[in-house]
Amino acid sequence: GADVQIVDSRQTDDGVELTAIVHGVPLQRRNLQPQVAARAPVAPMLRGRDGLRASGSRPGADAAVPMSTVSFESYVRERQERQYAPAPAAAGLSARLAMPQSPAPSGPVPATGGANRRSTEAQSAVMEELRSIKQFIAGQLETVRWFDTARRRPAQMRLLRLLLARQFSTTLSRSLCGLLPVDFSDAQADHWLQQTLARTLASFCPAARGAADATAVESAFDEGGVFALIGPTGVGKTTTVAKIAAQYAMRHGAGQVALITADVYRIGAQEQLRSFGQMLGVPVHVAHDRGALQELLGLFGDRRLVLIDTAGVSQRDSRVAQLLDALDIEPIRRVVVLNAAMQAASLQEVASAYQAQDAAGVLLSKVDEAVHLGSALDCLIRNRLRLLGFADGQRVPEDFHAADFAHLVGCAMAAPPGTDPADGELDNAEVRFILEGAHV
Repeated sequence: GADVQIVDSRQTDDGVELTAIVHGVPLQRRNLQPQVAARAPVAPMLRGRDGLRASGSRPGADAAVPMSTVSFESYVRERQERQYAPAPAAAGLSARLAMPQSPAPSGPVPATGGANRRSTEAQSAVMEELRSIKQFIAGQLETVRWFDTARRRPAQMRLLRLLLARQFSTTLSRSLCGLLPVDFSDAQADHWLQQTLARTLASFCPAARGAADATAVESAFDEGGVFALIGPTGVGKTTTVAKIAAQYAMRHGAGQVALITADVYRIGAQEQLRSFGQMLGVPVHVAHDRGALQELLGLFGDRRLVLIDTAGVSQRDSRVAQLLDALDIEPIRRVVVLNAAMQAASLQEVASAYQAQDAAGVLLSKVDEAVHLGSALDCLIRNRLRLLGFADGQRVPEDFHAADFAHLVGCAMAAPPGTDPADGELDNAEVRFILEGAHV
């Protein structure tokens, strides 16, 4: 009837299973016998004091009479009027209002209120399922429409395959390809893509805005300040501190640099930084706690650049919060070190755990070890992170560089050394599979 909406149906061994909504109240799934519905005659139904029964039948014989569509609707209304009280089941096509079982209340609960609450909960569950189905179908239709458009634009599809093969995320890849001008040749499309990526990365750096060449910036450490390098174990914080200190000392003198290590867990890290400090003629001091760190900052207040090396803590370790709290001292500026060779999910975890969006910026380490830089650059773009520099080797200080976005994008889009440029590029079927799996 008009008050009944079928939301799901499927064939079972016993018949047909339906899920419906009547007046906003979900009906419980019940097996319906199609052979009974096909052969049983439909008798007019009368409303009596005891409920519904077929005309010409004896009271109490309703259980033997199959329901029609009209009688089914009347049956549901009758159930609602009686506030979902139990009623004799009818043979043939039948359905029962969904009444989710819940533990008996410890105290007296009004029957009407409990029934309404359970009805509301069941309705909410069905509506949530319907919303999920709607979103899934909308995503599938959008994917089909996008691919239909992409087939008419080969340059767009070629760039999409390239971006996915270079480990950029499906969401960013699809967004970039959607912005590609329609009349570009392959060479123009490649140049446009690299320029767009480089300028997007540079837009997060205040020093790059308005510059003649917005794809490269000077090292943020040249301005001086107090910086604490933080990140998981093994990302290269200690070596990066030494590289930055060495470059600054060569330009401004060793007397303008001070080094502090707050890594009290690894004695080796302290000795490594002390060795670098001795070579540079820069003192290295150990801060065992927050109070000692504040005292050392006061001691080195006349130094233009103070670098703090911290203990490596996994992004999933609860001590990350303690570390961030210990460094919440004026004028310390936190810098998150990201390992460019990490997987995309790990990079995102580190950026989130160390609150990279609220930090002074990030550094990319081990760029030379990354097979693809796409994941690292994708993380920077999606989180709008300010890149302060990158390291691409173990040499001190030669292998630390200021942020050069055009160079990094070029490395990310190039094929890995020793491979064919076409290796790893995806065909259209693989691209479709990836996008559908990502629901984009």
